[in-house]
Amino acid sequence: MTPIAHNIRKITSGHERARLHPEKDPRAAREVAAEVARALSGLDADITAIACWTSPENLILAFAVADASGVPAVQLSEDEGLLYLSWEIPPARVGLVSASAESARQIDVAAEALAGAGHTCVAVAQLTPAEGDRDGLLTARTLGDSER
Repeated sequence: MTPIAHNIRKITSGHERARLHPEKDPRAAREVAAEVARALSGLDADITAIACWTSPENLILAFAVADASGVPAVQLSEDEGLLYLSWEIPPARVGLVSASAESARQIDVAAEALAGAGHTCVAVAQLTPAEGDRDGLLTARTLGDSER
């Protein structure tokens, strides 16, 4: 088992519907966040901010990723069909951190919301919790022009 898979397993809970709970093991969560920051940095996407949807697992990991990356973080939320950013940041090249199994549509909506606020979502890092014998997984990728 790789170190990232081991640490994802440490912060996974639930048997029927596994979820990431970074608050379970802060050290493992920091190590996962550092690995996510390295993966995003390795994409050479010149990321200048980190964003996430509002959920506890996303917030904890995204803000730790931002800290490890030395960039600001912002959370996205939706209320009655309107999308909001937690605070205004200067126009940025954003890496979206997804730790609560957001769908492809939710990632598209986040990219659209960021674009509407003057930002460009250039990359996504998705964490999948460990479940049964299956290891947790980190996937980081850049977004093509059609996905931004």
